[in-house]
Amino acid sequence: MSRRDRAGKIGTNVIDYFRRRSTHRIPTSELFDRLPYAGADIVRALEDLERKHRLLVRLTEEGTDWLVLTVDGAREAGLD
Repeated sequence: MSRRDRAGKIGTNVIDYFRRRSTHRIPTSELFDRLPYAGADIVRALEDLERKHRLLVRLTEEGTDWLVLTVDGAREAGLD
């Protein structure tokens, strides 16, 4: 599987994770703890979702790194 294909598969799993949790926002560390992929692969997938697809944004608040779905990301995850 190519790097691009792997990032796409992991990206789909990231969006599915938001759907399963029924939330628009999760701590980044939670995703790294729960998904069965190498950290570097997750980082590439997150960059793809953020920069290419604009489905999420990453931010830091009070020392915690967060992943937040954009409006398009929430739609993709089936969330209001």
